[in-house]
Amino acid sequence: LRFMAETEAQYLEIGDALVKQIDALVDLPSRPRIVDIGCGYGRLAHGLLRSPRFAGRYFGFDILARHVAWCERELAPASAGRCRFRHVDVHNGRYNPEGKVPPDSVVFDIESGTANLVVLTSVFTHMHANELTHYLDEIRRLLAPDGRAYVTFFLLNDSVRRAESEGRTHYPLPHTL
Repeated sequence: LRFMAETEAQYLEIGDALVKQIDALVDLPSRPRIVDIGCGYGRLAHGLLRSPRFAGRYFGFDILARHVAWCERELAPASAGRCRFRHVDVHNGRYNPEGKVPPDSVVFDIESGTANLVVLTSVFTHMHANELTHYLDEIRRLLAPDGRAYVTFFLLNDSVRRAESEGRTHYPLPHTL
């Protein structure tokens, strides 16, 4: 289920690095309710479960049903009830072309104002502007008054495009969305 031929060691390293980066920015002990939109195969959840700095609850959503099923089977039981995962059948031309829910109308099954931290790693990279705007509205709805969002994405500007054309990037850039 791992992307880009990621090894077991890389799965662990990336999850741990993500937890460390997030903790440095938002202080994990002060974020007891984390929502991970685009949780994939659970790198963040696995890293949080191994971190002594996180004692809260985690809820991961993803459009990839097989990944969510694996997380439910392998990670949720080991979490003593702290981690839950849910498949959301959002349409995405690349990752979930048969998805039923338009990405600009999805509503995440989390009570408004209850998330201390919402995480999206490379989710916006695969979205159009109207979908991204809707997700930002959903993030705002989910966040508690003192909540934070940790979001990563690729920046596609002239400098990055030039680096790609010169072979100075690690991965080829998508040419269509």
